[in-house]
Amino acid sequence: MGLLATAGAMMGFWLVMERRDHERFLQEVGQAETTISNRMETYVAVLRATSALFASSEAVTRAEFAAFVVRLNLRGRYAGIRSIGFSARVASDQVGRLEAEMRGDGVEGFHIWPQDRRDEFNSVIYLEPLDDQNRVAIGFDMSVDPVRRNAMERARDTGEPAASGKVRLVREADGRDQAGFLIYMPVYQGSAIPTTVEERRDLLSGHAYAAFQADELFERILWGARPNLALEVHDGEPGKGALMHRSSDWSVGGTPRYGTERPLAVAGRVWTVSYAASAGLEAASGRGLVWIVGIGGLLATSLLSAAAVGQSRARADAERASRAERLRARELETINGVGIEVSAQLDLDRLVQSITDAATQVSGAQIGAFLYNVLDERGESYTLHALSGEKAGAFANLSMPRNTAVFGPTFRGEGAVRSDDITRDARYGHNAPHHGVPRGHPAVRSYLGVPVVSRSGETLGGLLLGHGEAGVFTAAAERLVVGLAAQAAVAVDNARLFGAALREAEQRKLLLDELNHRVKNTLAAVQSIARETSRSSPTPATFLASFEGRLLALSNTHDLITRGNWKNAPLMELARAELAPHGHDRALIAGPDVWLPPQDAVALGMAFHELATNAAKHGALSVPGGRVRIGWRVVSVDGGSHLRVEWEEFGGPPVAPPERHGFGTRLLRGVLASQLDGVVSLDFAPEGVRCVVEFPLRDGKAV
Repeated sequence: MGLLATAGAMMGFWLVMERRDHERFLQEVGQAETTISNRMETYVAVLRATSALFASSEAVTRAEFAAFVVRLNLRGRYAGIRSIGFSARVASDQVGRLEAEMRGDGVEGFHIWPQDRRDEFNSVIYLEPLDDQNRVAIGFDMSVDPVRRNAMERARDTGEPAASGKVRLVREADGRDQAGFLIYMPVYQGSAIPTTVEERRDLLSGHAYAAFQADELFERILWGARPNLALEVHDGEPGKGALMHRSSDWSVGGTPRYGTERPLAVAGRVWTVSYAASAGLEAASGRGLVWIVGIGGLLATSLLSAAAVGQSRARADAERASRAERLRARELETINGVGIEVSAQLDLDRLVQSITDAATQVSGAQIGAFLYNVLDERGESYTLHALSGEKAGAFANLSMPRNTAVFGPTFRGEGAVRSDDITRDARYGHNAPHHGVPRGHPAVRSYLGVPVVSRSGETLGGLLLGHGEAGVFTAAAERLVVGLAAQAAVAVDNARLFGAALREAEQRKLLLDELNHRVKNTLAAVQSIARETSRSSPTPATFLASFEGRLLALSNTHDLITRGNWKNAPLMELARAELAPHGHDRALIAGPDVWLPPQDAVALGMAFHELATNAAKHGALSVPGGRVRIGWRVVSVDGGSHLRVEWEEFGGPPVAPPERHGFGTRLLRGVLASQLDGVVSLDFAPEGVRCVVEFPLRDGKAV
């Protein structure tokens, strides 16, 4: 029955751990899937912005395109994009003119290749960063490759981004076979996207595109985000499509413990991502606890079996020793009860008390105690955890035993100490101030001390037993107490593991609740931005440019908040991030170190973005000599700390109050003041716009 109970407990625990590990695997798959999808959407947004650059200008020079890509800061903000370029649509009779223009623009030896005869060409004319590898692709007609041509034609006909299948990038000139793909965004003549397929084909002027090397892309996207996952990415269905990426920890020959496949739509093309559990998941699995349950059950079963054998022998000797028979029966009953409770009970106090009572009873002691091993700075502090044979307050005014010669072997886990008369032991009575049993302590002559040692080797404490008469404790009693001490160790270990599992479950729920709250807040902010931007945007193109800029400002602020574990964000980095696109020499930023809570950081980041955008269009940043000054300080208001932020523009054109109030004005005077619970002053003085924001410091801090 003991073996069956142990097997059942192990099986149940195994199923629980298996289900928990599988759920954790699916959670990590979902997180990885969301991370990849979100990052690819970000890359598509960058490509839309690149297309808008060409659509909004009659002619974009090579220098302007290079400056645009530098401002994007691909390596810093959009790690994973290897390069961004533009391919021009050229009729066959215009090839010579384009080649002459490009050579005149400083591209020595420019020519369109391959030079086979065809009605039109789609030649790469701009490509950044223009390093030695990328320079090889200048002039390449990508439409000669069927895979690239298919994606370019889909982008042309739909007016939407289109991803290509697996390709070998032209700029990979070192001969290595590395998988890659491209995403194309069409650029049409005029500022609007044509409404029909025929018009789109007639008005196409070229494609803005981004090139990706698959291995580098997914390593950057999932850097540190999938410690327990391995994955493969296929263009199409696995086995039929092309393998674009395989993580380094993917096992080719073996069968993973868990695996799943998920489709992923990227720019009009469907990938299949195969996920598998890696060695990290196995290492973090709790299945090792199954063996703890099994060992504990086997130990309890072994003790019960030993007791059963002893009982059988006692019954055989019943006629010769009826008294010993009855005593042995009581001992077995006590041990049996303790074994059952150890297997089914996880309440540490009840378990330890039961074992202490059992040890006191089976040994014949008058007093028994379990002392829990809690070390202080001197390494010798012990806490009374359970007491048997005396009232609970019997030791309230007595100091705990110290690491003396008598107690030392027990508390160090060296082994049991049994003495028929401890008062005559050579180790007794050498420590001040009591030199033996303290005053008020029950008289003790027979003494038995047994250490309680965890399977890890840690000494958890000791079972201490005493009797006022000499010669009470036998070798048999010592053995029984040693067995109970082993059960006590198992009980403490199991209770610790159970407590750790409960804390882990509570922490996981707390993290999920926090994530849900933050996602709702972010979606509410995006919804508000979209609604307010649409009110002040006369055309879809204007709405797109304003909306993308505001989302980028929100993204920059969220990056800072994320680096602060969603606790706070530094105001200095927030201001620098929003003014960075206009040049560090155009903004004078000064103020003490201040960290803002997430809600205040998002609101103030959006305000900086709107002020900077207005200054670049109409104010100080619209002329070469204009400057912006941002300063802040912590002031005391009614006994509380307030943050006063000042924005000043100077050196720009004369300023006049606007005739109508757009999104920025409503944000500053309405939304910002409401979210920050503060006051916003906006002054359109002739010498430059001045904005003052003052609000109480809540969860933020200043140095």
